[in-house]
Amino acid sequence: MFVFVLLAWFAIEFLIFGLFATPNTPVLIATVVGAIMVASAFFLVLDLEGPMTGPMRISTGTLERALAIMGQ
Repeated sequence: MFVFVLLAWFAIEFLIFGLFATPNTPVLIATVVGAIMVASAFFLVLDLEGPMTGPMRISTGTLERALAIMGQ
């Protein structure tokens, strides 16, 4: 629920920036790039919620070797 509220807040913020800025190309590019950066940050945070699944998977090999050394 928190993520949806935060996404709505960012969407409103970018909309307001777009409304009050003069309509020219640099402002449009900056708004789009900023929105993409925020969306990618949210994607990474949500992807790290399940590190063993999803498009970015973390290998367990190093952890298994460390546990084997600790168990000796």
